Amino acid sequence: MAPQEDPTTGSGEAAEDRPEVILEWSVHPAREHPRRTLAALLVIVAVLGLVGATFGSPFYVVLACVFLLAALFPYLTPTHYSLRRDGVWIRTPLGRSLRPWGQFRLYRASPDQILLCTRQTASRLDTFRGCRLFLSGNAAAVRRALEVAGIPGPDREHEGEEPPCEATEDSRASRSPSP
Repeated sequence: MAPQEDPTTGSGEAAEDRPEVILEWSVHPAREHPRRTLAALLVIVAVLGLVGATFGSPFYVVLACVFLLAALFPYLTPTHYSLRRDGVWIRTPLGRSLRPWGQFRLYRASPDQILLCTRQTASRLDTFRGCRLFLSGNAAAVRRALEVAGIPGPDREHEGEEPPCEATEDSRASRSPSP
């Protein structure tokens, strides 16, 4: 008997061979926030008009349009997330990727996204090394799923450790000795 095709990955692996799914969801910010989308499109049109008026060449208008749309690509396109036993699967129109749980030490949350941090200490690099999960009104479910996967949250106790990645400059400055 041939294995069934997985609709999320397009692979031919059997459903029983796939890692257990903890949580799945999709996010399409442009559809979820129509006013923000309209505002973004108005800004793009205004910028393109300014570029066209300033440089007077359609080449620069097209170039500016490509850069602006590339910058807004994550906002304008849907993203599908799947938290599984082996890691985080992320699928976008440009492809899919797997980030294993072993890469992440903890997460920090904001109202519309969760950042999976690669270090236990504060680092600006986590925005590049980590994994950003955009939320769609499911923050509590995602937090529970991350706890099930073994990724501790920002409320975890730190006995003798460096501050977690959600520490701010002010909190680090308050711990440093005064001159």
